[in-house]
Amino acid sequence: MQTNIGGKYNNVLIPVGSVLVVVLLVPLVVLPQIQKIRDNLAVINQNSERLEKLKVKAIALEKLTEAQDELDKNLAIAEAALPIQKDVARLVRGVQNLASASGLETTKVEVKPGRTATSSAEQSRSNSETSANPASNSNPITINELLFELNLKGNLASYQGFLKSIESSRRLLIMSSFKGSSDSGSDYTYTVLISAPFGPLPQISQDQLAEAIADLSANNKKLLEDLESAAFKNVTNQPVPTGPTGVADPFR
Repeated sequence: MQTNIGGKYNNVLIPVGSVLVVVLLVPLVVLPQIQKIRDNLAVINQNSERLEKLKVKAIALEKLTEAQDELDKNLAIAEAALPIQKDVARLVRGVQNLASASGLETTKVEVKPGRTATSSAEQSRSNSETSANPASNSNPITINELLFELNLKGNLASYQGFLKSIESSRRLLIMSSFKGSSDSGSDYTYTVLISAPFGPLPQISQDQLAEAIADLSANNKKLLEDLESAAFKNVTNQPVPTGPTGVADPFR
């Protein structure tokens, strides 16, 4: 009789115990795991959103880098034609090399000095010009020029070749005036006045990003492509040898 009662209790207790174990496992084991899974999913979603934002930023930075590379390239080409500095030594040496390569002898080089003034004097002169002409542009583009005169000697064919070399120079060189006189035989003496413009950098404004850089027009792009082509040669990029240093008379 007792055995039957014990068997009946076992038949009831075992299922009830199993159910209690499962019920206890759900809040103690399963629910914490579910919460961890939810937390992990939230972190994954957050990281995915950050990844998408980083991809967008990476694409934008790549476009900026490409635009910067293109801008640097165009700026280098433009500065080769219209530099921001005089660089008298390399400029004169480059023109002398053109004359020598054309078969002309350079007998004299005379650099025409320009005006010099302090920044306050330049500002005062600019203010006076603006007050005298109120309709003038408030931000004029200042382009200065360097003038130098060369005396050359050679025949007409060599002089013609020199003129063609000046025309095909990537550096902007303007023949302001030239004259020739007969020397002896087929040789002539030529006096050439060359103007080499240069554009100083504009003053730094308070906000460099206030306005976007204007897009190049089709004509400007065509000009840069032509200057980059082999038809134009950079004759003013050759290094100038330096003189001796640390001596009493460096011209000996």
